Amino acid sequence: MSPEVVAYYDKLILLYEDNLRISDAKTFTILFLLAFTMPAIIPFRPELPLYLPLTLLLLLPLSAIPLLILSVFPRFIVTPGYPFFLRRSAAPDEFGGPPDDDRELLNYYRNRCASLAKILYFKIFYFRIAMGICLFYIAIIFVLAVGGALHEFSAYQRHDDDAARSDRLTPTGKSEKPPAASETR
Repeated sequence: MSPEVVAYYDKLILLYEDNLRISDAKTFTILFLLAFTMPAIIPFRPELPLYLPLTLLLLLPLSAIPLLILSVFPRFIVTPGYPFFLRRSAAPDEFGGPPDDDRELLNYYRNRCASLAKILYFKIFYFRIAMGICLFYIAIIFVLAVGGALHEFSAYQRHDDDAARSDRLTPTGKSEKPPAASETR
């Protein structure tokens, strides 16, 4: 087998392995962020709308966590002709050298790339579903935060309007001119 073919498959396998590591890093980052956002919602329960149960709001990130764990969970796919043992007692003679025949070596490389592609597919599949759930969760939190801020702003405006109106009315309900600044001192 030519060195170009071997280098091609080595680079392809390295590319798959790098993508697997990057996918794991992204997953750990999302798990870390979920660990901080979920407990931060609980103290604000009195400010959340009454029709929105807290368990329903926390159900979204709680359902994303098992998917993220499944995307990190290691999968070992048995590749024909590839000695990858998961036993407590593996003997050195079980690990043979690479195949001498070019056809067997090419088959080995192709099977190795196929098994890595399957692992990467399922990692990204679970990660995308979990990311969709997390983005939906963040959108709901954002809408609740903006809605709460607008509600507080409108309540503050109504309170100021009521306070200004009550300052101008006498106990009989007639309007009175507000006192000058020099009179209040």
